[in-house]
Amino acid sequence: MDAAAFPEWTCSGCGSAETSVPSPHPVFRQAPVCAGCLRVYHLGEFTKIDGHEVYCRWCGNGGELLLCDRCPRALCVDCVDRNAGSQYAATAAETDDWACLACDAAPLGRRARSEGWRALLDGAKKARAQRQWAA
Repeated sequence: MDAAAFPEWTCSGCGSAETSVPSPHPVFRQAPVCAGCLRVYHLGEFTKIDGHEVYCRWCGNGGELLLCDRCPRALCVDCVDRNAGSQYAATAAETDDWACLACDAAPLGRRARSEGWRALLDGAKKARAQRQWAA
């Protein structure tokens, strides 16, 4: 399967429609990201202030951040909304004890199943392997 034949999918990092071969997110492995988001993610360290990261662990950008009460991760509201749903994001913003989608992966797992992310990432893995064998 070459990149041109890859089915359209939505990047979990930026929300763009893609037809390129996706990569698994470095932390949220069940979620697909585009090459551009993967590059942004790996630009540098995730700075911490007062024990929490100051950039979204999903997209690598700032914005309105939700701070995990179980680990140092922060996720922006846009990424939580895009990947766990607007109702979940609204509830997360209101709670005093929020676990990020790495500490409590259940909401992300539901999204992964509904979007078919596992099949998408399995197809990407096969496409990469085929490209390696062809080289």
